[in-house]
Formats: sequence, C-alpha cells, structure tokens
Amino acid sequence: MDGSCSEFHIGVDTGRNSKYTSEKKKKTDRSYFRISHFTFEPYNGPRWEVPSGIKVSPSVRYKFEKCSTCKITEVFSKIHMESTQNVYNLQGYANPWNLFNSDFSKIPKIKSYLTSLRDKDVNEWKKVASIYHKLFKVVRFMNKLVNLRRFRICLKKQINTEDIVTLEVPRKPVYVVNFSKRCTYVYEAETLRRTINNKLLTSEWMFENPQYPLNILSNEPLTTGQCISIYNQLKSYGVFSWIFDRFRSCDFCLNKFKMRFRPQLKVEAIESHFRNEIENSKETVMEFFEANAIDYGMIDDQIAKFKDFFHLCPNAQYIQTLRSMAKRYYIAYELHDIPTVTLISLEVKRYIDRYLNEN
Repeated sequence: MDGSCSEFHIGVDTGRNSKYTSEKKKKTDRSYFRISHFTFEPYNGPRWEVPSGIKVSPSVRYKFEKCSTCKITEVFSKIHMESTQNVYNLQGYANPWNLFNSDFSKIPKIKSYLTSLRDKDVNEWKKVASIYHKLFKVVRFMNKLVNLRRFRICLKKQINTEDIVTLEVPRKPVYVVNFSKRCTYVYEAETLRRTINNKLLTSEWMFENPQYPLNILSNEPLTTGQCISIYNQLKSYGVFSWIFDRFRSCDFCLNKFKMRFRPQLKVEAIESHFRNEIENSKETVMEFFEANAIDYGMIDDQIAKFKDFFHLCPNAQYIQTLRSMAKRYYIAYELHDIPTVTLISLEVKRYIDRYLNEN
C-alpha cells in the first residue's frame, strides 16, 4: 500500500467529521432544547355519565362525553354549538374536505352519502340532548326530595317560639330556615318587615347607606334563599314593604339596589334626617338659614340674634316653617327640581324680610 495514504484504524477519530460530530452532539444535547414550564393538569371534577339502563352507540357515547364536564346551564348551549357546526364527521373524526362546496357533491351517490352522514350526526346530537334532559329531570326531582327532607329537619329544631319584639307567639309567623345550622327562627311578620326596612333605609346626616338585612337573633346576613322565602311569606299575609319590593326587583343584590334606586334612597335619607336626627337637623336648618341670610344682606348681629331665638324656642311656629322649607329645598335639590328650588328661595327671602320687619 502506498505510504502517502493515511491508514484507517478502527475506533480512532481521524478528525475529518469533527464539525458534523459537534453539530450532532449539539442537536442531541437536552440542554440545547427549550424547556417548557407548562404543566398538564387533568380534570378531576364531576362528570355526567350515560345511565346504565340506556344503550347507546359508540358515536353517541363519544358525543355525550364531550359535554360530560359542563355545568347544567352550559350543556345545551354546548350541544347546540356542536350540532350546528358546518363539519360532518364519521365516528367523531372531522372530515378535512368541505365536500358540500365542491363538485363532488353534485354526484348523486356522494350527495346521498354526505346527506346521510349529516342526518346521522344531527340525530345523534338529538339523542344526546334527550339523555341529558332525562338526567336533569331526575336531578331536579332528587334535589326537591333532599331539600324537603332538610327543611323538615330544620323545622324540628326551632330556636325561638316567641317574637323577639312583641315577646308573644307570632300571629302571622314568618319562618327563617338556616340550612347550614339546621335550625329555624320565627318572627312576627310586622317585626321582620320593620327590621328589613330599617336596614335598607339606613342613613347618616342625609347620606344614604343601605345595609343588607340581617337575621335578628343570629345577627347574620340573610341569604338570597331566605330573602325569597321571607318575601313570599310576607306577601301571603298581605304585609307590603315598598323598599323590600324594590330590593327584590334587584334580585336581592345590594350594589344593584344602591345604583338603581339612589334618588329614592337619598330622599328617604333626608326625610329621616329631619324626622329622627333632632340635634343634627337643628344644625342643618341653621346652616340653611345662615347661607340664605348672608346672600340677602343680613348683618352678623341679626344672624346671631336669630340663632339665640332658634335655640331658645326650637318648637316655635316660626322655626317649624323654616325647618319645613329646609327639608323641601334639599329634596328638590337632590331631585334636580329647579322650579321648586326657585320657589323655595323666594319663600326664604320673604321669610327673612318678615323677620327683619318684626325685629
């Protein structure tokens, strides 16, 4: 053999393919690949299952299992979406060719075959919807039985027999059932109505601040189910509450109630301020008079003299008239009733002129 030729040795790296070898190592090295931090978490929640007494084909079972993880409110929308898709499948596998829009669909046999596939798909989804209808009917029936039993258990454990306010056995009893504690409270209908009204009409210094109604004895907020039950029981006795009726129209949602009926709540807060907050309302009336007196040119000595008269004779007819005008003014201002605001301003001017003439 010629000496100029390099010798071949088994197991010895000649260095010819060093670049290829390094690239191969780089490709096969795990650190070269990008590591994903995605973690697959399988669904472990409840699933709907085909009842054992109903025999279905594999394709119907496959379609049924597509909706097995959906909630009751989502199942039929899911079925409608799946059944109205413009994809016709065979045993659950999508057809990648839209044959209905191609020239193949003009061939009678192909057209007949595709139509049969479509009809079969629609009928299977109808079968799935029928199974879910039966399942949900059984679920609703069983829930009624369970709730009825829970209700009877709660009625056996009645916390009180006398109304907390009247201290007598209620003549128009309203039952408040607490399923979590398995007990029942009973109140007089009128007592519960006033309590709910006071909470919904809570205010401070003419600012509305409605609170969610509470269970009087447990001092816990009433649940939506309890509110519905109380409303129906009050209605059966003919006990009406306009504010509770508006609360019901908001689905017993306090935030929605505040936004929708803010003007009415504000007016009730002003009425309550002048009716119940005696000392605070005196200060409000005095501020109302002082602001108008300065605008109409009363001097400080005359304003101070009126303040002394106001504190000495708070129940005088003269003061009651001013009190009534102040309340009407704030209500009209809140309701953006410009004509009434203007009229009250003229009445206040005549009131001040009369006071100046008499003093």
